[in-house]
Amino acid sequence: MSSDDRNTEQWNACSGGELTKLVGRLDARQRSAQRKQVLGTALVSTGVFACVVLALGTFMDGGSSQQYGGIACSVCRQHLADYQLHLLGESKFEDGEMLASVKTHLEKCTFCRGKFNAMYPDQQIGSIGQSRQAMLIALQPAFAYKHATRLY
Repeated sequence: MSSDDRNTEQWNACSGGELTKLVGRLDARQRSAQRKQVLGTALVSTGVFACVVLALGTFMDGGSSQQYGGIACSVCRQHLADYQLHLLGESKFEDGEMLASVKTHLEKCTFCRGKFNAMYPDQQIGSIGQSRQAMLIALQPAFAYKHATRLY
């Protein structure tokens, strides 16, 4: 195209492939803009999904700020294994106040009680005194098979 103001009615021929190059650059810009839009949408969607997952996790966790027995859910969950061993009579809780707090928390908090029941399905929260042999049988089937004659 001519840039001469004197003769605006006249067109000059383009060199070979110049229009193809222009179209190619325009297509590349459009593809780039589409990629940016898709990536932006994906980033926003991922952010929203992460927020929803975190919110649901907090909701399903009971807020982790429940203070049954004077302790939070996170503290109670840290002591579940020790509490279970205490119930079996295999160890004693060092801190009597913590023992009472964990027991109270498990009695009142459905979330932590569910965790405890999932981890130790045969153990009841307040039942102390299961025999050591019965627990060994449950934990070690090979032991029970090998020593079955001694138990009966």
